[in-house]
Amino acid sequence: MTDQPTPSGTAGAFLDECRSHLGFVEGPGDNETPFGKARGANFQPWCAAFVSFCLRVTGTDHGRLVYVPSIVAKYRDEERLGTTPQPGDLFCLWFPSKNRYAHVGAVESVDGDRVWTVEGNSNKAGSRTGGSVVRLHRKWHGTRTVFARPAFQPGHTPLGFQDERQEDAMAFTLSRCQGGCIVVQPDGGVFAFDGAPFKGSLPGLGIVHGFPIVAGAWTPSGDGYWLVGRDGALFAFGDAPAILGANAEPLKHHVGPRRISGLVATGPRSVRLVAQEKSGDFDFFDAGAG
Repeated sequence: MTDQPTPSGTAGAFLDECRSHLGFVEGPGDNETPFGKARGANFQPWCAAFVSFCLRVTGTDHGRLVYVPSIVAKYRDEERLGTTPQPGDLFCLWFPSKNRYAHVGAVESVDGDRVWTVEGNSNKAGSRTGGSVVRLHRKWHGTRTVFARPAFQPGHTPLGFQDERQEDAMAFTLSRCQGGCIVVQPDGGVFAFDGAPFKGSLPGLGIVHGFPIVAGAWTPSGDGYWLVGRDGALFAFGDAPAILGANAEPLKHHVGPRRISGLVATGPRSVRLVAQEKSGDFDFFDAGAG
Protein backbone atom coordinates (compact mmCIF):
# COMPACT_ATOMS: atom_id res chain seq x y z
CA MET A 1 0.00 0.00 0.00
CA THR A 2 1.34 3.40 -0.97
CA ASP A 3 0.14 6.97 -0.86
CA GLN A 4 1.83 8.04 -4.08
CA PRO A 5 -0.89 9.82 -6.06
CA THR A 6 -2.37 8.71 -9.37
CA PRO A 7 -3.17 11.47 -11.87
CA SER A 8 -6.95 11.01 -12.15
CA GLY A 9 -8.16 13.33 -9.40
CA THR A 10 -11.81 12.31 -9.84
CA ALA A 11 -14.63 11.55 -7.46
CA GLY A 12 -15.06 8.12 -9.02
CA ALA A 13 -11.41 7.20 -8.48
CA PHE A 14 -11.68 8.34 -4.86
CA LEU A 15 -14.75 6.17 -4.24
CA ASP A 16 -13.17 3.20 -6.00
CA GLU A 17 -10.16 3.52 -3.68
CA CYS A 18 -12.39 3.75 -0.59
CA ARG A 19 -14.34 0.66 -1.67
CA SER A 20 -11.15 -1.30 -2.32
CA HIS A 21 -10.51 -1.30 1.45
CA LEU A 22 -13.94 -2.62 2.54
CA GLY A 23 -13.42 -5.29 5.18
CA PHE A 24 -10.07 -3.91 6.40
CA VAL A 25 -9.58 -4.32 10.18
CA GLU A 26 -7.02 -2.37 12.21
CA GLY A 27 -4.26 -3.98 14.19
CA PRO A 28 -2.51 -5.66 15.77
CA GLY A 29 -1.92 -2.47 17.78
CA ASP A 30 -4.81 -0.18 18.78
CA ASN A 31 -5.58 2.16 15.83
CA GLU A 32 -2.66 0.67 13.87
CA THR A 33 -3.36 1.21 10.15
CA PRO A 34 -1.46 1.91 6.94
CA PHE A 35 -3.71 4.96 6.51
CA GLY A 36 -2.55 6.55 9.74
CA LYS A 37 1.05 5.57 9.03
CA ALA A 38 0.97 7.16 5.58
CA ARG A 39 -0.58 10.34 6.98
CA GLY A 40 1.81 10.59 9.95
CA ALA A 41 -0.78 9.65 12.59
CA ASN A 42 -0.46 5.92 13.22
CA PHE A 43 -2.00 4.56 16.46
CA GLN A 44 -4.47 7.46 16.45
CA PRO A 45 -8.21 7.44 15.60
CA TRP A 46 -8.12 7.09 11.83
CA CYS A 47 -11.42 7.94 10.10
CA ALA A 48 -9.95 11.23 8.84
CA ALA A 49 -6.64 9.60 7.94
CA PHE A 50 -8.58 7.05 5.86
CA VAL A 51 -10.31 9.61 3.62
CA SER A 52 -7.14 11.73 3.43
CA PHE A 53 -5.18 8.67 2.31
CA CYS A 54 -7.75 7.73 -0.35
CA LEU A 55 -7.84 11.30 -1.67
CA ARG A 56 -4.04 11.42 -1.79
CA VAL A 57 -3.55 8.19 -3.76
CA THR A 58 -6.19 9.17 -6.32
CA GLY A 59 -4.83 12.64 -7.01
CA THR A 60 -6.99 14.96 -4.89
CA ASP A 61 -4.71 15.53 -1.92
CA HIS A 62 -6.23 17.89 0.67
CA GLY A 63 -3.23 17.73 2.97
CA ARG A 64 -2.42 15.58 5.99
CA LEU A 65 -5.73 16.23 7.67
CA VAL A 66 -6.23 13.62 10.39
CA TYR A 67 -8.63 15.51 12.69
CA VAL A 68 -12.28 15.98 11.71
CA PRO A 69 -12.66 19.59 12.97
CA SER A 70 -9.65 20.51 10.81
CA ILE A 71 -11.42 19.10 7.75
CA VAL A 72 -14.56 21.09 8.55
CA ALA A 73 -12.55 24.27 9.08
CA LYS A 74 -10.54 23.87 5.87
CA TYR A 75 -13.56 23.25 3.65
CA ARG A 76 -15.58 26.00 5.33
CA ASP A 77 -12.75 28.48 4.70
CA GLU A 78 -12.62 27.36 1.05
CA GLU A 79 -16.43 27.67 0.76
CA ARG A 80 -16.63 23.98 -0.12
CA LEU A 81 -18.79 22.96 2.85
CA GLY A 82 -22.53 22.41 2.45
CA THR A 83 -25.60 20.73 3.91
CA THR A 84 -26.75 18.73 0.86
CA PRO A 85 -24.82 15.57 -0.12
CA GLN A 86 -23.62 14.29 -3.47
CA PRO A 87 -21.50 11.24 -4.33
CA GLY A 88 -17.83 11.77 -3.51
CA ASP A 89 -18.46 14.22 -0.66
CA LEU A 90 -16.90 13.81 2.76
CA PHE A 91 -19.64 13.62 5.39
CA CYS A 92 -18.83 15.00 8.83
CA LEU A 93 -20.95 13.84 11.79
CA TRP A 94 -21.69 16.01 14.80
CA PHE A 95 -21.37 14.38 18.24
CA PRO A 96 -23.14 16.34 21.01
CA SER A 97 -21.15 14.48 23.69
CA LYS A 98 -17.96 15.97 22.24
CA ASN A 99 -19.53 19.25 21.13
CA ARG A 100 -17.79 18.94 17.76
CA TYR A 101 -17.70 17.10 14.47
CA ALA A 102 -16.01 13.82 15.35
CA HIS A 103 -16.37 11.32 12.49
CA VAL A 104 -15.86 11.50 8.72
CA GLY A 105 -16.27 9.21 5.73
CA ALA A 106 -17.13 9.19 2.04
CA VAL A 107 -20.61 9.54 0.52
CA GLU A 108 -21.00 6.72 -1.99
CA SER A 109 -24.54 7.52 -3.12
CA VAL A 110 -27.58 9.49 -2.01
CA ASP A 111 -30.87 7.75 -1.19
CA GLY A 112 -33.43 10.40 -0.25
CA ASP A 113 -32.88 11.41 3.37
CA ARG A 114 -30.11 8.80 3.74
CA VAL A 115 -26.69 8.29 2.25
CA TRP A 116 -24.72 5.15 1.49
CA THR A 117 -21.24 5.65 2.90
CA VAL A 118 -17.81 4.04 2.95
CA GLU A 119 -15.94 4.93 6.12
CA GLY A 120 -12.93 3.96 8.15
CA ASN A 121 -12.70 3.24 11.89
CA SER A 122 -16.37 2.25 12.08
CA ASN A 123 -18.47 -0.93 12.22
CA LYS A 124 -21.97 -2.11 11.29
CA ALA A 125 -23.34 -0.33 14.38
CA GLY A 126 -21.96 3.00 13.10
CA SER A 127 -19.37 3.54 15.82
CA ARG A 128 -16.75 6.27 15.33
CA THR A 129 -14.12 3.90 16.82
CA GLY A 130 -15.18 0.61 15.25
CA GLY A 131 -11.78 -0.34 13.86
CA SER A 132 -12.75 -1.38 10.32
CA VAL A 133 -13.73 -0.08 6.88
CA VAL A 134 -17.46 -0.58 6.29
CA ARG A 135 -20.37 0.49 4.12
CA LEU A 136 -23.29 2.04 6.03
CA HIS A 137 -26.71 3.58 5.30
CA ARG A 138 -26.86 6.75 7.38
CA LYS A 139 -29.63 9.32 7.82
CA TRP A 140 -28.49 12.85 7.02
CA HIS A 141 -31.66 14.91 6.58
CA GLY A 142 -32.64 16.69 9.78
CA THR A 143 -29.22 16.19 11.37
CA ARG A 144 -26.23 18.49 11.79
CA THR A 145 -24.21 16.50 9.23
CA VAL A 146 -22.22 18.69 6.86
CA PHE A 147 -20.64 17.71 3.54
CA ALA A 148 -17.20 18.73 2.33
CA ARG A 149 -16.54 18.67 -1.42
CA PRO A 150 -12.92 17.89 -2.36
CA ALA A 151 -11.45 19.71 -5.36
CA PHE A 152 -12.08 16.89 -7.83
CA GLN A 153 -11.43 17.24 -11.54
CA PRO A 154 -14.66 18.34 -13.29
CA GLY A 155 -16.76 16.40 -15.75
CA HIS A 156 -16.77 12.99 -14.09
CA THR A 157 -19.70 11.11 -12.55
CA PRO A 158 -18.71 8.73 -9.75
CA LEU A 159 -20.28 5.42 -10.73
CA GLY A 160 -19.90 2.11 -9.03
CA PHE A 161 -17.14 0.13 -10.71
CA GLN A 162 -13.53 0.56 -11.74
CA ASP A 163 -14.37 0.02 -15.41
CA GLU A 164 -17.68 1.91 -15.35
CA ARG A 165 -15.94 5.01 -16.65
CA GLN A 166 -15.38 3.32 -20.00
CA GLU A 167 -19.07 2.49 -20.39
CA ASP A 168 -22.07 4.63 -21.28
CA ALA A 169 -25.11 4.05 -19.08
CA MET A 170 -28.14 3.98 -21.37
CA ALA A 171 -31.88 4.49 -21.02
CA PHE A 172 -34.05 1.38 -21.32
CA THR A 173 -37.69 0.62 -22.12
CA LEU A 174 -39.91 -1.33 -19.73
CA SER A 175 -42.98 -2.78 -21.46
CA ARG A 176 -46.21 -3.41 -19.56
CA CYS A 177 -48.36 -6.52 -20.09
CA GLN A 178 -51.53 -4.40 -19.86
CA GLY A 179 -50.22 -2.09 -22.58
CA GLY A 180 -47.90 0.86 -22.83
CA CYS A 181 -44.37 1.26 -21.56
CA ILE A 182 -42.06 3.51 -19.64
CA VAL A 183 -38.61 4.72 -20.64
CA VAL A 184 -36.16 4.90 -17.74
CA GLN A 185 -33.10 7.15 -17.77
CA PRO A 186 -29.82 6.23 -16.00
CA ASP A 187 -30.60 8.77 -13.26
CA GLY A 188 -33.95 7.08 -12.60
CA GLY A 189 -36.06 9.55 -14.54
CA VAL A 190 -39.25 7.91 -15.87
CA PHE A 191 -41.34 8.79 -18.94
CA ALA A 192 -44.66 7.00 -19.60
CA PHE A 193 -46.06 6.25 -23.07
CA ASP A 194 -49.14 4.69 -24.71
CA GLY A 195 -51.33 4.62 -21.62
CA ALA A 196 -48.84 3.25 -19.14
CA PRO A 197 -49.23 4.92 -15.72
CA PHE A 198 -46.52 7.20 -14.38
CA LYS A 199 -45.91 6.20 -10.76
CA GLY A 200 -42.85 8.25 -9.90
CA SER A 201 -39.13 8.61 -10.48
CA LEU A 202 -35.92 9.01 -8.53
CA PRO A 203 -35.48 12.72 -9.44
CA GLY A 204 -39.08 13.27 -8.37
CA LEU A 205 -38.19 11.89 -4.94
CA GLY A 206 -35.04 13.98 -4.73
CA ILE A 207 -32.84 10.86 -4.94
CA VAL A 208 -29.41 11.24 -6.56
CA HIS A 209 -28.07 7.70 -6.71
CA GLY A 210 -24.36 7.24 -7.36
CA PHE A 211 -24.95 4.21 -9.60
CA PRO A 212 -26.94 4.11 -12.86
CA ILE A 213 -30.42 2.59 -12.90
CA VAL A 214 -30.05 -0.42 -15.19
CA ALA A 215 -33.24 -2.51 -14.99
CA GLY A 216 -36.83 -2.53 -13.84
CA ALA A 217 -39.93 -4.69 -13.53
CA TRP A 218 -43.68 -4.00 -13.46
CA THR A 219 -45.80 -5.45 -10.68
CA PRO A 220 -48.28 -8.11 -11.90
CA SER A 221 -51.12 -5.56 -11.63
CA GLY A 222 -49.32 -3.13 -13.94
CA ASP A 223 -49.96 -0.38 -11.41
CA GLY A 224 -46.42 -0.05 -10.10
CA TYR A 225 -42.80 -0.85 -10.82
CA TRP A 226 -39.42 -1.46 -9.26
CA LEU A 227 -36.21 0.14 -10.52
CA VAL A 228 -32.81 -1.25 -9.59
CA GLY A 229 -29.37 0.37 -9.62
CA ARG A 230 -26.25 -1.36 -10.85
CA ASP A 231 -25.23 -1.73 -7.19
CA GLY A 232 -28.41 -3.61 -6.22
CA ALA A 233 -30.31 -0.75 -4.57
CA LEU A 234 -34.02 -1.27 -5.28
CA PHE A 235 -36.59 1.53 -5.51
CA ALA A 236 -40.38 0.95 -5.42
CA PHE A 237 -43.16 2.99 -7.03
CA GLY A 238 -46.96 2.69 -7.21
CA ASP A 239 -48.25 -0.57 -5.71
CA ALA A 240 -44.74 -2.08 -5.71
CA PRO A 241 -43.80 -2.68 -2.05
CA ALA A 242 -40.41 -1.70 -0.70
CA ILE A 243 -38.07 -4.70 -0.73
CA LEU A 244 -35.21 -4.31 1.70
CA GLY A 245 -33.63 -7.68 0.94
CA ALA A 246 -32.05 -6.33 -2.23
CA ASN A 247 -29.94 -3.94 -0.17
CA ALA A 248 -28.77 -6.61 2.26
CA GLU A 249 -25.77 -8.91 2.19
CA PRO A 250 -24.40 -10.54 0.19
CA LEU A 251 -25.28 -8.28 -2.74
CA LYS A 252 -24.40 -4.87 -1.31
CA HIS A 253 -21.11 -6.14 0.08
CA HIS A 254 -19.96 -7.29 -3.36
CA VAL A 255 -20.43 -4.09 -5.33
CA GLY A 256 -16.92 -4.44 -6.78
CA PRO A 257 -16.99 -7.90 -8.38
CA ARG A 258 -20.68 -7.90 -9.34
CA ARG A 259 -23.04 -5.64 -11.22
CA ILE A 260 -26.80 -5.90 -11.58
CA SER A 261 -27.91 -6.50 -15.16
CA GLY A 262 -31.55 -7.58 -14.86
CA LEU A 263 -34.69 -7.63 -12.72
CA VAL A 264 -37.75 -9.92 -12.88
CA ALA A 265 -40.94 -9.71 -10.83
CA THR A 266 -41.65 -13.16 -9.37
CA GLY A 267 -44.85 -12.09 -7.62
CA PRO A 268 -46.67 -9.01 -6.33
CA ARG A 269 -44.19 -8.71 -3.44
CA SER A 270 -41.04 -10.40 -4.71
CA VAL A 271 -38.34 -10.00 -7.35
CA ARG A 272 -35.30 -11.81 -8.71
CA LEU A 273 -32.14 -9.82 -9.46
CA VAL A 274 -29.64 -10.92 -12.06
CA ALA A 275 -26.05 -10.09 -11.12
CA GLN A 276 -23.20 -10.40 -13.59
CA GLU A 277 -19.67 -11.26 -12.57
CA LYS A 278 -16.81 -9.51 -14.36
CA SER A 279 -15.90 -12.96 -15.70
CA GLY A 280 -19.26 -13.08 -17.51
CA ASP A 281 -20.92 -15.59 -15.16
CA PHE A 282 -24.30 -14.80 -13.62
CA ASP A 283 -25.75 -15.08 -10.12
CA PHE A 284 -29.36 -14.73 -9.08
CA PHE A 285 -30.71 -13.17 -5.87
CA ASP A 286 -34.33 -13.47 -4.68
CA ALA A 287 -35.78 -10.81 -2.43
CA GLY A 288 -39.26 -10.10 -1.12
CA ALA A 289 -41.18 -7.62 0.99
CA GLY A 290 -41.71 -8.57 4.59
